[in-house]
Amino acid sequence: MASITSASSSLQLAYQWFLACRGLHTKCKIFQKAPKWSPTRLIDVGMVGEKEWKLHIPSEASTTFYSYMTLSYRWSDVPSIQLQTSNYVSFLSGNPIIELPLTFQDAITVCRCFSIRYLWIDCLCIQQDSILDWEVESATMCDVYANSTCNISAIASASPNGGLFRSRNPSSLNPRIVQTSAFDSKVDTFHAIDEGFWERNVTRTTLQQRGWVYQERLLAPRTLHFTESQIFFECFESKKCEQYPLGIPLSNPRRNLFDLFQRRIDYPKPGQDLHVSEDASLEINNTWLALASGYSSCALTYPSDKLVAISGLAHAFRERTRDGYLAGLWKSSMPQSLCWQTDVPARQKPEVYRAPSWSWASTDASVRWVHNMRKESGGKNELCSVIDAQTFVGSEDPTGIVTGGFIVVEGITLKGRVKRYHRDGSTDSNRMSIFFPGCNSGISNHDAEYSHSNEYGWYMTRDWVDVVCLPVMLNEKPKYLRLGSSGYSIRGLVLRAVMTKEENEGNGGKCAGDEGELEQLDHLDYVRIGLFFVFNGEQLNDAGLDFDVESKSIKTLDGGVPKRERIRII
Repeated sequence: MASITSASSSLQLAYQWFLACRGLHTKCKIFQKAPKWSPTRLIDVGMVGEKEWKLHIPSEASTTFYSYMTLSYRWSDVPSIQLQTSNYVSFLSGNPIIELPLTFQDAITVCRCFSIRYLWIDCLCIQQDSILDWEVESATMCDVYANSTCNISAIASASPNGGLFRSRNPSSLNPRIVQTSAFDSKVDTFHAIDEGFWERNVTRTTLQQRGWVYQERLLAPRTLHFTESQIFFECFESKKCEQYPLGIPLSNPRRNLFDLFQRRIDYPKPGQDLHVSEDASLEINNTWLALASGYSSCALTYPSDKLVAISGLAHAFRERTRDGYLAGLWKSSMPQSLCWQTDVPARQKPEVYRAPSWSWASTDASVRWVHNMRKESGGKNELCSVIDAQTFVGSEDPTGIVTGGFIVVEGITLKGRVKRYHRDGSTDSNRMSIFFPGCNSGISNHDAEYSHSNEYGWYMTRDWVDVVCLPVMLNEKPKYLRLGSSGYSIRGLVLRAVMTKEENEGNGGKCAGDEGELEQLDHLDYVRIGLFFVFNGEQLNDAGLDFDVESKSIKTLDGGVPKRERIRII
């Protein structure tokens, strides 16, 4: 093994991985479009020995399809070079490679080593001073990465100036050998394997925790990761590195999303409707929720990019399922997917509106779904129904920027009041107590019972806030958690009334609901401020309701059917 990752032996090994994948792996071709597709613009890196690069427009050339590579890297706070109106012509004419940031220069070296003449880099291929061009090109991210021949990942670099290649001590990468007689009488030789090897070197790195990079790795058919110590390779069928060139032990290939669609969806013949089975819909939606959860913890330079930076993945799902996309959620997954929660509440309201309050994309906090979506006979695990759902977008891309939206939900509404938890004198907790009119129990009896996650601390301007609780889902608890209870838990949305203007659906609403106004808010819209949990029937009694085990439904204390209301959540 060479002492630097730019050595010809290292790059040739990576090239052999690339050739084997491209020639033999059928799963790694599923994402690619047919007929073959090219981005609007590409960088022509030239031939080995040439000193200039130039901008290339495939649609203006005699050949419209080109093999190209892509680059995933961390932007700098002040980019040194970008495609703009003022330099567009000079980019077409050509510029010295030596004037590019070092990471871009090294990416050109890799392209030439792989005999790939074209490279796609976002800041050089998207016009950065044109909002229109940015909107158009950002809507093609799924195709840009899915149709690339290979993605280059600059994991070791903190900026475009950091470069791809690193010096190293080759002996430190030798596999660890252990000799032991612990398993029988003779001494055997074993390789000591680090189970977190891949995660530590690739997945949990700073670059892979960037929002835009999250989808780039998932969409590209294959990726070369240039780390501090060695080159890693991954595709939909294998993971390799210089230390383990035949495959990394205890490391499974990354999930092939397109393989998921291929196996689970019966694609129609021309003129026929698409059919997605219920089981397939559940698996696809659960996969999306897992991806959204992972993405929500990623960092974005511009938080307003929250939905745009995952729109490539959304395009992939939408194109293959033809489901309705609603600000980070899917129509077929509602109302179950509304039950997301945060571990730590957001400290302030986003400066720029980007999603309705019922969408996980509306908060800067990381989110998760405690339970996977599941199939229940007759939909009995759903305690409310979504009557209407709409989002308003700021461009022609339905997965891009959202300017407003709402859902109309029909269900049981429980009016109550929320009390902040106080821990060691602090009022910053995301745990709260919910009280209902006529309930005489003290806070100590309800702190653990009504678990309320507060995602939006800026709505909690005082200790007491009037709210409406909307039961959404019924979940069966594991047997070991039942302990004589009904065996079911209920989760739902905690909502607060707001005053809104019809002509401005995306303003987030002005808070209403001061003390004494509880009975005057029925005509107003609502925003989500958290998620609540109910763990046994006795807790529902405080709200004048009870849980019926046989019908798996909520009833009044005298056995009647509670009134259901329609409310609009924005």
